[in-house]
Amino acid sequence: CTNLPYKSKKENVMHACGHDGHTTSLLLAAKYLASQNFNGALNLYFQPAEEGLGGAKAMIEDGLFEKFDSDYVFGWHNMPFGSDKKFYLKKGAMMASSDSYSIEVIGRGGHGSAPEKAKDPIYAA
Repeated sequence: CTNLPYKSKKENVMHACGHDGHTTSLLLAAKYLASQNFNGALNLYFQPAEEGLGGAKAMIEDGLFEKFDSDYVFGWHNMPFGSDKKFYLKKGAMMASSDSYSIEVIGRGGHGSAPEKAKDPIYAA
């Protein structure tokens, strides 16, 4: 454990999903591009509340992309299960959010002698 001022206030508890990695990656990209005398316009966006709490929605509603026009926008979230030195990209939305939902599966009982007359919910579940 550590005695640094930013450590968790709860002993042996931390939220270590990689937010520091996200921030560091974006800042290092900016530092690298600056060191290479990047000759272009680049907007680096740090999204608040990126874990499903409406951060992107708030950014859009605030007019971020009207204030800072972009030809392309790439989202980034670390993927610890992926290979080193790779970015996983696809056109369109990706990793937008996760939601909770419930499904109720209703069946109809039957008899082993006529299984075709039953509606077995086990297959759907």
